[in-house]
This record gives sequence, C-alpha cells and structure tokens, in this order.
Amino acid sequence: MLLKDHWYVAAWAHEVTRGLLARRLLGEPVVLYRSTAGDPVALEDRCLHRRAPLSLGRVVGDEVECGYHGLRFAPSGECTLVPGQDRVPRVSGPDGRPVPACVRSYQVVERHGFVWIWMDGAAPGDPAAIPDYHWHTEPGWETDYFYVNPRADYRLAIDNLLDLSHATFLHRGNVGSTALVENPPETIVTDDAVEVRRRLRNVENSPTFSALMGLARVDNFRGTVYRPAGDIRIYTIYEPPGNRDPERQRIFQVLTPVTPETETAHHQFLTHCRNFAAGDVRDRFVREVQVAMMEDQGMLESQQRSLADDRTDLPILNIGTDKGPLAARRILDRLERPPRAAAPRRFP
Repeated sequence: MLLKDHWYVAAWAHEVTRGLLARRLLGEPVVLYRSTAGDPVALEDRCLHRRAPLSLGRVVGDEVECGYHGLRFAPSGECTLVPGQDRVPRVSGPDGRPVPACVRSYQVVERHGFVWIWMDGAAPGDPAAIPDYHWHTEPGWETDYFYVNPRADYRLAIDNLLDLSHATFLHRGNVGSTALVENPPETIVTDDAVEVRRRLRNVENSPTFSALMGLARVDNFRGTVYRPAGDIRIYTIYEPPGNRDPERQRIFQVLTPVTPETETAHHQFLTHCRNFAAGDVRDRFVREVQVAMMEDQGMLESQQRSLADDRTDLPILNIGTDKGPLAARRILDRLERPPRAAAPRRFP
C-alpha cells in the first residue's frame, strides 16, 4: 500500500513551467504546470469526456485545454468550458446525484527548489511537514541534478541509500571506496527516522571524489538520514587527514528524495549540493555520478525482476549493514498497516 498522506517530490521547481509536465505519482496520472501568477498547479491527467490525457493539450491562461475536444479545466479541477455548448453538463456523483464536472486537483507547495505534492484527498497536508532541503536554494552551494526512473519498488531504493557499503562493489570505478566496508556504521533509530553514519579517518578517497577535491586520502564523516515516506538525505564532510581548518572542509548535502510511481517503479530526484565550486572537473564529476546512478538503476531493476519470481522456500540472509534498511522497513510496515477497526460499543 502506497502512503498517500505524506509529502512527496513531484518535480524540481525548474521542471514545472507554463508547459504541461506529465508524471505518474503513487499510481495516479498527474499533469503539472504554472498559472499566470507563477504558482504550480497539479491536476489529474485525464479528461472527464473521453479520458484523453490533459498533458496532450495546452495551457490557456490559468486553465488546461484538452487536446482532443477542447474542454477546459481550472486549477481547482472544475470543467469551465465545453466548446459548442452554453453550459458545462453536470456529472453523476458517487451517490448517483448530479455534481459539478471536476477532475481531481492536488495540493502542491513549492519549497527549496522542489514542487511537493500531497496525494491524499481525505485531508489537506500540513506544509510544515515538508522536509528541510534549504541547501538547494541557499547561496554559496553549487548544485547538479540527476534523475532516474527505475522499474523497481521505491523501498529497494531506500535500502540502497541506507546501506552505502554497496558502493565498494557496485561503484568501484567511480564513487566507491573500500573504506565503506572496512568501517562498520553506527545506526540510530527513532520512531520516525533512521540515520546510518560512519566516521572514517585517513582513508582512501573514491576515484570520482579524489578528482573532484584533489585529495587521494581523507578524513570523512558521512551519514544517510531517512524519514517516511520518501525523504532521504546523504550528508558528507571531506577534509585532509588531521585537518583543523574549517575552510578546508568540503561539505556535501545530497538530497535524494524518492517518490513511488507505482508499486514497482519510482522516481529519484538526486540533487547534489556542495559548498565549493567543482571548476574544471565538473563535467567529469557529472558523467561519473550519472554512471553510478545507472549502475544503481540496473541493480534495483534486476532485484525487482528477481523478486517477482522468488522462491518461497529460499531463506533471506540479513547481515550487519542491514540494520538501517530493516529499521526503515519496520517504520514503513507500521505506517502501511491499515488501522484496526474499532470494536462496536455495547451496552453493559
């Protein structure tokens, strides 16, 4: 069961324009655009008339015009125009009574360079619960963007990001380092968060980050923080071994929110923020991180295919670095479990 009562990233803010952006989120087709005032709008991406995707139409003023027969829909979702008719017909509601013709409109908030969406129609979301990703828009931070859309359960991505020891093997040619398996992590678990962190001293730097910073060996403090449902952030501090000068610290805040597309596919919006300019090696850095992202995507999709025809008699082996991923799974399992119906009251 996908959790709809949480904030998810629908898109980076720069992706949402006066054009139409189609994206499937939590199993639902959504179309995003901006109003004339510049505010993001998210509507159900299907016309009430013959189910043509609204994303195949165009934006007219603040409204979306269906590209098939020209019906128009306001940011509220209400159909405001049927070409060739004086009025918009009413439609049959859930109880059979006539109601205004509307597609679903979703609550969206633009914050920290992302457009966040609340998919639960039962109650509005509290914008105060949106994750703090301020590094993305804060002056002094250089940013690169990486997007992948693996055909895999988003929980596999959470496992991947909470156990970075996989980088030693899967990413050995770019962002991986043997230090990640030689130094066991510390795992901190609360009711609604998991943090997995390592403090590494005088270790070999990865090929990609060695080229980026000109440091073959580093002291390194890093961690992954996870909060449900798809809020994931990796923080890292690199510095020369034994450094005591804060000006020589290279700090990274890697924002890696994941949003389910369906039960077996997800979006990952990796936003790499750093407190220094990459300079001449930036193009190389971007290429090598893209390679690492593709390596992750290939592995997650292979896992998903393997799980689809898994043997029920094959035991699952958990190892030491699974503590973080397993804790995250327990949090999700608790949230996904439907509430038990209250027992009916009885007279004494």
